[in-house]
Amino acid sequence: MDASKELTEFDGLICDHHLQMMKAAIPYMPAYGQQILSVYAKSLELSNTLRLLNREGSRSVGICSISENKRNTAELLNAIKKYCTDSERELLDLFMNFFSAFRMYHTYRELFPGETPPEDKDSPPDNSGVSPMDALKSMLSPEQKNMLDTYSSLLSSTR
Repeated sequence: MDASKELTEFDGLICDHHLQMMKAAIPYMPAYGQQILSVYAKSLELSNTLRLLNREGSRSVGICSISENKRNTAELLNAIKKYCTDSERELLDLFMNFFSAFRMYHTYRELFPGETPPEDKDSPPDNSGVSPMDALKSMLSPEQKNMLDTYSSLLSSTR
């Protein structure tokens, strides 16, 4: 991961600047020192996480809670995009744009149930029953299809 990436909200709760300094020093240590310092840094993170979970009230309030109105797929994907590679970010943007267009299409159909959308007026009706996900997958490379499947399973597990 790029060193200029910001910490996640969760990492901000369990890592102080001393721990970050220690992690930044790891590449400058001899190999054996890197191993010891790496394990020590991760054990401190685990210890800080356990301390955070054991604090009074942590069971009733989320650790890094997002308000209910921001808990949606688009906000989740935008939060994840900060930590993606360029190709992953492009795929997420494609995914989000596709579903945004699909949502707009359905909104149009709900608002004007008897009308055919403007782009459909010159084309014959198509009742092929192709799902939006299948339509999206047909436009992707095999690598992008695998990435889409991964993100889809991630998103379906958060519901």
